[in-house]
Amino acid sequence: MKLILCLTLLASLAQPAEMVTTTDGIFTVIESVAPLGVALTYVSGGNGLTGIADTWPLDCGGPAAAASAYDHCWLQFPERIIWKAPSATDSVFAIPGVDHDPIPYENLEFIIWGSDDGVTWEEGKIRAIYRDGFDTAATTVGKSDDYTSLWGFSKSYVYFSTEGETHFGTGIPGPDEGEIDALAMNTPEPSTWMMLSAGVLLTGLLRRRR
Repeated sequence: MKLILCLTLLASLAQPAEMVTTTDGIFTVIESVAPLGVALTYVSGGNGLTGIADTWPLDCGGPAAAASAYDHCWLQFPERIIWKAPSATDSVFAIPGVDHDPIPYENLEFIIWGSDDGVTWEEGKIRAIYRDGFDTAATTVGKSDDYTSLWGFSKSYVYFSTEGETHFGTGIPGPDEGEIDALAMNTPEPSTWMMLSAGVLLTGLLRRRR
């Protein structure tokens, strides 16, 4: 049994890391679940077409319901969709709504924008790509959240939008419409929290010593 476990571990270590080429650079897929925070709230937009997994279309209760949680109920948008974050943030996760091949192209067929007022927008840039969004078990097309992408901005925003286009850098033309499961806040990694906590603790000790 121990021998089998060791061989399995060695086989996994021997597998080359997956690289994804985007218009924002070449990224090594992070083989873990994205640290998703609270889902952003749907404000407006889209064409009202929604679906679950491999079905097209299927009523999920309207665009607001489809964008309300990480539930595989994708929302389609030839028109721009506006979202609102619970607080200002400089990075958000885009959880793909996938219902067909090619993969990972369809997982990146959108651009995320950020805004203070919903009038002036900054185009986001991909910072990282994670293997899983929220569902680590599903592997079939339409039921997985593979290639969940983290998008960053030069400053913090409250409003975000998704627009049908592509950041998949292989020369494939951008679509007129895209599909997305949800936008989510970025939750800092545990190491980041530990560094912040250590900094606060050190500051407190220095003040007390003075």
